Amino acid sequence: MNSITKRLLVVIMACCIFLVALSGCGGDITPTPEPTMTPEELAAIAEQEAYDAFKKQFYTEYRNENFNSSDIVLTFAVISDIHMGLYKQDEKLQDSMNFLKSRLVNKLDAIMLAGDITNSYNASKDESQITITRDILLNTFSEHTAFFYCLGRGHDCGGYESSGVQKTGDEQRKKFYELFGERFRVGETQTYEETIEGYKHAVIGGYNFLAVDMFAGDYSNQSLKWLENKLKDITKAEPDKPVFVTTHVPVTASISKVLDKFPQVIHFSGHDHTPFNTQRAISQSKFTELYNGGMAYYRETNVDSLSVLDNGNNFEYSQGFLIEVDRNNNVRVLRYDMYYKDILDNIIHEMDFLIFSCISKCKESLDSIPFLKHKEILDNI
Repeated sequence: MNSITKRLLVVIMACCIFLVALSGCGGDITPTPEPTMTPEELAAIAEQEAYDAFKKQFYTEYRNENFNSSDIVLTFAVISDIHMGLYKQDEKLQDSMNFLKSRLVNKLDAIMLAGDITNSYNASKDESQITITRDILLNTFSEHTAFFYCLGRGHDCGGYESSGVQKTGDEQRKKFYELFGERFRVGETQTYEETIEGYKHAVIGGYNFLAVDMFAGDYSNQSLKWLENKLKDITKAEPDKPVFVTTHVPVTASISKVLDKFPQVIHFSGHDHTPFNTQRAISQSKFTELYNGGMAYYRETNVDSLSVLDNGNNFEYSQGFLIEVDRNNNVRVLRYDMYYKDILDNIIHEMDFLIFSCISKCKESLDSIPFLKHKEILDNI
């Protein structure tokens, strides 16, 4: 038997063995099934993809000569009108803060709360509206994050009546001070007496934060004088740095007379519950004012003649700002829609010109500034 014949026999035997084995398993070769993913694993992948897209858009590929997204020195969030005590506001606050945390690229230095933290708090009644808010914030964010707040005159401080408001407000502020604790007093420079009187100053990450509470429909002469003196001292020492001021109610004529003197001021307020999809949520004259959309109900369902119901059910929508400052003291504002779990747009505050880039791209007439619907936002940057 020659070598060729031997090789042929080996091949034939191998084929026979293969056919026997194949017949023994029914003739089918079933591929090993790929492992299926759980809903949780799929959700985690989707979340990572969303975060990567967000980071790519606003940090990795972001280019703007007026803001350096790779050299951010201060990051803080602004929320308002939590109204803890309303239906399921505890669940909404936790869900909103989880989303905020999930979109952080840099460490969060602070959260500013612009009033109406509670819905119907009274020092002699249930304290849980304060403690639930406190516990959600403390348990969600690390010890690095400080909290800075002002109070609403009605929901937080016990009413709008002209007689007795000062005394009632003092008692409320004492209770907030005691129950909130040290993390809500980081960097503060004011005395305890000033805190109870309703005005605060903190230095966080090298930047100044100021808060003033309202009494019986307006600000006291004493609080206005305190605010003006603080702003004089701060801007004299650091004229090129922004100063972050919060009051619960949007700027009144009395406080505007103070803030008009300081173009470094970026002021945050709540109270109106107007969703900030409209560009009218930004006001600039001699200083900058940003109206926070809030985390509770709408006061009106139409803004700029268009429905805002796309922002969620009246008691579902939730909005807030993320503020970032680069090393050259330029400020970027990201509007967080915590109902849609998305970032609506970004705005640049240029210290030299006091212009927001997205407003400069809108038409000059205020009446023609568009209401930016959710899916159109990113196309209008």
